[in-house]
Amino acid sequence: MAWGKVGSKTVATQTNEYTVDDITASDFNFCIASTNVSANQGNSHFRFNGSTGTTNEYAFRTFRDFEYLGDGTTQALIPFAGWSDGTKRYFTFSWIYNKSDKEKLTIGADMSQNTAGSGATANVPHQSHMAGKWVKGTPEAITKITFNDSSSGEISADTTFNMLGSDVTPAPSTPAVPAIPALLPVAGGWKEVARHTLTTETNPILASSIPDKKYYMILWHTKHTSGSWNQPRIRFGNGTTDAGGNYAQRYQMDYGQVTNALNTNTYMLGWAGQGNEPNQPLFGMGYIVNKSGKEKLAITYATDNDATGNTDAPRQSQQVAKWINNNILDRIELNNFGNMAIGDELVVLGWDPDDTHTDNFWEELADVTTGSAGALSSGTFTAKKYLWVQAYTPSSSNGSPDGYIEFNGDSATNYCHRRSHNGGSQTVGTQDGIGIRIDGTGGTTAKFHNFFIKNVAGDEKLVIATSTTQQAIGATNAPSRTDSVGKWVNTSDQITRIDIIDQYASPNWGSGSFIKVWGHD
Repeated sequence: MAWGKVGSKTVATQTNEYTVDDITASDFNFCIASTNVSANQGNSHFRFNGSTGTTNEYAFRTFRDFEYLGDGTTQALIPFAGWSDGTKRYFTFSWIYNKSDKEKLTIGADMSQNTAGSGATANVPHQSHMAGKWVKGTPEAITKITFNDSSSGEISADTTFNMLGSDVTPAPSTPAVPAIPALLPVAGGWKEVARHTLTTETNPILASSIPDKKYYMILWHTKHTSGSWNQPRIRFGNGTTDAGGNYAQRYQMDYGQVTNALNTNTYMLGWAGQGNEPNQPLFGMGYIVNKSGKEKLAITYATDNDATGNTDAPRQSQQVAKWINNNILDRIELNNFGNMAIGDELVVLGWDPDDTHTDNFWEELADVTTGSAGALSSGTFTAKKYLWVQAYTPSSSNGSPDGYIEFNGDSATNYCHRRSHNGGSQTVGTQDGIGIRIDGTGGTTAKFHNFFIKNVAGDEKLVIATSTTQQAIGATNAPSRTDSVGKWVNTSDQITRIDIIDQYASPNWGSGSFIKVWGHD
């Protein structure tokens, strides 16, 4: 099974709401949307499966500009975009747990372009994110999503909403009989469209000749062999790289230890801290919307080692940013403060709603569902440089369990992490003998985890994770959210097994827990 397209919608005429009603249900879904608003933008929301919007079927927790905003319980919708800033654009994505017999859990992030251009406070993009749940969605999976503007605003034509599913079966590469294209399953998921891997120590890393796609997903990892800081600066371009003051951004480091809003800059943030030891690994990932005639919007995440060993937690950054240029993006550059190392690279994945390819970047490596209460393990899978993992546990019989990630059965004190729970101040854990902590809520109800891993054998392994806990069943209880980064200090082995455990190190997750792992080199 592979990630692929399961539903999409392009708005043809100006409207207040639209519905995507052709969604094929998957265990996990990823939705991504680029919304243009012509007038009176309010907070945008979504609802599922034809819900009228008058029933109290939803609960959520929201955050704006990296700070906790508030909870919504017994609501008629879930917020999808959280900023009201007039006739602007916003860029949104959400991961959704979509099992038919359970409450649906969603983890989302959003940015608003704010006023076009640079040079003033009003030009700095805004950020929001959320955790939500749909309580009526039992025993039905999500097959329809309605997108709505809450303030009678006008959603403009050429707004796009797209849904990927985790359970799309790609066409066989060598069918036993001649293939009939109309009968072959269509995937159309994330496809590698550009990559630059360094073969010598140099600077910058440049992915060029990128084909025109609506959305990009980018992955990068760097060290530095000269210069004092491993701080790759992200720059875009069309034909040539733009190093001018045509970027604006809002970012957070170490979950609020550093926050900043820059209305004019010569780059986007591609690092996670204010300097680290030479030759220490950094891992980043993010999403970009690439629309001709519009500013380019990006949401990125990064973490780095800072220092080796189990006494130093990795650092964190999150950013919303824009490139103030109406041309199509065809190059992305990482420009550091010194030479980067052999093997450092930038990978660009592309996706369009009308893509029909079946050679997806993310290959399924493990798919495990438990048939009884107990441990949750991926089992052994093939090692890959990049890993994407989603996991779900419906319950636990242990008291107030917190979720951890353990690699290759290593239960020694070889893990460190940094996390924020519900938008609060950072908590740091070092010399952890359980694993990387990805959940800070306790609670015996359902948990949904999404995380990405840089899995290079000779480096400490770096993780960027987001999780939500259902809390008590029902719309009167808002779900919680935990954001975290972590590392496994092993520098000899690649990860080939992932276990979701708890602080009791004797997990008793409920029957029907499952974990899926995708990867690529």
